[in-house]
Formats: sequence, C-alpha cells, structure tokens
Amino acid sequence: MKKPAKKASPKAASVRVKAAPGVATPGTGGRRASVSRATKETRISAAINLDGTSKYDIQTGIGFLDHMLEQLSRHSLIDITVRAEGDLHIDYHHTTEDTGIVLGECLQKALGDRAGIRRYGSAVIPMDETLTEVALDASNRPYLIWKVDFSKPKLGSMDTELFKEWFQAFAQLGGLTLHVWNHYGDNNHHIVESCFKGLARALRVAVEIDPSARHIIDVQTATRDALMHPYIAGHGYACIRVDQRGSGDSDGVLVDEYELVVLLVGDVGIEQDAEVARVRKRVGGGAALCGSVRSRSG
Repeated sequence: MKKPAKKASPKAASVRVKAAPGVATPGTGGRRASVSRATKETRISAAINLDGTSKYDIQTGIGFLDHMLEQLSRHSLIDITVRAEGDLHIDYHHTTEDTGIVLGECLQKALGDRAGIRRYGSAVIPMDETLTEVALDASNRPYLIWKVDFSKPKLGSMDTELFKEWFQAFAQLGGLTLHVWNHYGDNNHHIVESCFKGLARALRVAVEIDPSARHIIDVQTATRDALMHPYIAGHGYACIRVDQRGSGDSDGVLVDEYELVVLLVGDVGIEQDAEVARVRKRVGGGAALCGSVRSRSG
C-alpha cells in the first residue's frame, strides 16, 4: 500500500468509515445499530442494543403503538429508542409501517453476519383468555405467516389491520422468517399485545449468542479489520478488504494453489460438498485450517 504523493485534501481526510454492521465501536459495548429514514410521509430514527437491559424511549405519536414497542423492549431485553413524525392527520398507516421498517433495518445491522447466534426462537404467550404462539428463524430469509384475526376494526383510534403491516415490515427488513398464530382470544387488546410479547420472547432467544459457537466468532476477521479501517482512512489511505474464496468471511472452498480445506473446528462441522471431497482426496484426507470459519444458514 503506497502513501499518496500529495497530501490528502481536507475533504478526503475527513471521510469516516463506519464500523461493520453489528460491530460495537470502542466505548459503546453491545451489538448496536441506528437507522434514520425520511420519506414524504414520515421522518423516523431508531436505535437498538441487542445486548441491552430493556431500556426504552419511544415516541411515535401513536399511543398504542408506543405501548406495544415498550413491551417489545421489556420482554426481549433489547434497548429501543424511537422518534417518529408522520402524517397522522391522515391516518396511522405510514407511521406504523415505517416504524416497522426502521426497527427491522436496525435489527439487520445489529445482527451483522449473524455468526454464532442461536437463530431460532419461539414463545407461547397466555394473556387472560388469550393464547398466542410466535416462532421465528433469524435466517435472513424474510417471510411472515400471520394467523391473527380481530373482532373489531379499531383499537381506540388505531386500525387493527395495521398490526400485520408492522409485523410484515419488521420481518422483511429484519430478515426474519416469522410465524404468528393466535390460537384463541376475545379481547383485541390482549390478542395484539400477546403477539408483541411473543415476538419479544422469541427474539430474546434467537439473537442470543450461543456459548457453544463462540469460537466461530473468534475466527471471523471482518469485525477485527473494521476497527482498524477508520484509523487508516483518517490518515489519507483508502482501505479495500478482500477475502479470497473460502477464506476470511468469503463463502466457498479454498482450493487450487492452496489446496487446504477447513474440515472441523471443535465440534462444528463444515458442509462437505463434492469439491471438498475432491480436494481431500488430493491432499491425502488430512485436515488443515485456513482462513476463518463461517456458519451457514440453510
């Protein structure tokens, strides 16, 4: 890497490189993310900490939605801050849906590459006469199954159909396969609140780091390099990170001139396809470690 012949311009020197999504910057702690979004209808900013303590500060302008998001924070242990301004003089649709979008984007960023998380979570939530089941897979394959019916079109001034819109937006942008099933219930407030509490409890499990998979994270290199890039960029250099196929955080199998294959790290097996079998035969079946290991969602 050569130092530029000319002194970096003030503009170039002021460029900041953001840390990789989901990577805590020095002094912050936890898997954090923040997102701001502005459209013709809404202006929303949100921040979350997946490794929080249920701290919340939520102001959407919709009282009932605030109440539901507070339950989401309280029962997931995720710290959540939301500020939303929307066209509430028309209806609550845009603000509700866009809040789900922004929080979903926060979740996506905070999870980063999702290495080492438990991934699956589920909860069955009773609330007086109501029983709701929520199951999710934080696989980055968004899909929503919504089996929830309401007996009235409104809860106070909020349309009950908007709750599905929020869950749809959150699942889509958060990369969740999400199933919500209200088995029975009479009170509409209890029905929707049990849905949010079920989501919270399922998320609490799914995003937790699995202690048995911590060694997968330890050999990831993107998180390490992300801490160095702001310093290098601040001194006038451009940073390009390249992981060869099958090394670092790149998928695939490292072959050809290297002819080394990651077979096993601890008790975590790496998928052995035809290419792996071919290389194993060529190197005599021995196991060698190269680059870093990445868990696969699939």
